[in-house]
Amino acid sequence: MFQHKYFDHEDVHYFHDKETGLQCIIAIHRVVSGTTGGGCRFFPYATTQDALNDVLLLSRAMTYKNIMAGLPMGGGKAVVIGNPDCDKSPKKLAAFARCVESLNGRYVTACDVGTNEDDMFLVRGGTRYTMGAKGQGGSTSPLTGYGVYQSMRAAWQFHTNRDTLQGVRVAVQGYGGVGTYLINHLKEAGAKVVVADPHPEAAERARDAGIKAVPVSEILFQDVDILAPCAMGAVLHEETIGRIQAKIICGGANNQLADMGCAGKLMRRDILFIPDFIASAGGIVHGEGHYHGRSESGILATVENIYDTTTQVLERAREIGQTPLASAYELAEEKLRHAS
Repeated sequence: MFQHKYFDHEDVHYFHDKETGLQCIIAIHRVVSGTTGGGCRFFPYATTQDALNDVLLLSRAMTYKNIMAGLPMGGGKAVVIGNPDCDKSPKKLAAFARCVESLNGRYVTACDVGTNEDDMFLVRGGTRYTMGAKGQGGSTSPLTGYGVYQSMRAAWQFHTNRDTLQGVRVAVQGYGGVGTYLINHLKEAGAKVVVADPHPEAAERARDAGIKAVPVSEILFQDVDILAPCAMGAVLHEETIGRIQAKIICGGANNQLADMGCAGKLMRRDILFIPDFIASAGGIVHGEGHYHGRSESGILATVENIYDTTTQVLERAREIGQTPLASAYELAEEKLRHAS
């Protein structure tokens, strides 16, 4: 029996394909204009309940991410239970495609942790409801990183009244797709970057690029101006918040807060937390834009608008005297009411 205190979704679908061993859950949080969009996470969850918890939270965040980015779709998400390094196969991806197709467009899938544009290309062979496949715009990571960069610029401007990141110290957790592209923009802007990644080859790649790499256990607590979580979620919790030295947190990871109360704890420490569903919207903007045949210039302009959205959220929070997370939720709900 599935149980969850945040269970306010329209649909939750559990699929098990006996032939391939596929186990996946697709959660549809809020349908807008007849559809939802969000990535497919392929991850070795310890239990099915853990997978359910994750997909419910992720799909809810996608609703707010999509509506705040101005996209005509609600939030959905898929999780496949398994280790992508050894359990992922063309047959299993084909089975997943059949799951997506069975929902008749209520959910459009894309890449996430454990899946990539090649996987989406295979999925696209079994369903039209895909974003970010090879030949369909490709990887969403470049524009996710660029969107985080735009949000970070806005947060720094709001916090310091400075419009440049020259000399700003930034710690980036994760040197994968999003982290790599974010760091490229930061280096071009003259920021001083330190990074950590659990994969030794990624950390070595960072060092080869002239970036200081530190142990994963130390990255959150670096003496920096800005912290950018760009790996897995729930890294901001009771044990970590008290040790963070950065004054701004702005990253690409989903669901960075272990619970909603952490937003208040960060505010009490005078740490400016940018809701991840605001900062990391560039990827879904890219995917949705190519899915609907929008122009490259239009897609880029929408990603760059993340700067203005971040500023709007922060100004509202300051005016009302609440956390940026609370302001972002309120703005999103207002937009959802108008979209319904």
